[in-house]
Amino acid sequence: MDDAARQARFDRRSQAQMEQQDDAAQLATAVYERGKEVAGVVYKEDVELWGLITKVEKLSPVKAWICAILNLPLAGLGTMIAACLGQESLNKTQLVVGLLQLMTSVYLIGWFFSIYWSYLLVKTSMADNAEVQRFIEQTQVRSD
Repeated sequence: MDDAARQARFDRRSQAQMEQQDDAAQLATAVYERGKEVAGVVYKEDVELWGLITKVEKLSPVKAWICAILNLPLAGLGTMIAACLGQESLNKTQLVVGLLQLMTSVYLIGWFFSIYWSYLLVKTSMADNAEVQRFIEQTQVRSD
């Protein structure tokens, strides 16, 4: 092959590579723009699912603290007990969450999730008492 043929072949390859790079750059730009559009979008279904998953039973503060403490040594145990202690019937969602916490505690994910769930249990039980305290303060009911 002579030098002119080599140079022409090299030019064709370079041009094809440049076209591929331009196509890749255009695709990356399009994906980036699409990501900016949908990054802040929260769908109604996602909010409903999150509400269903994070709905914890209202327990008395003592029961909530006991369940929270039981979640520390064995992730999910307190959550599953709280599912059975609720005022309503057995909370199946919370029972499944406790089981998932137990199964993923090996990877520490379930244990951290269990600690967060303990926080939700205690917060929910204390929020109930805060509502009672506000009601008492608003109505000025005294226990004299």
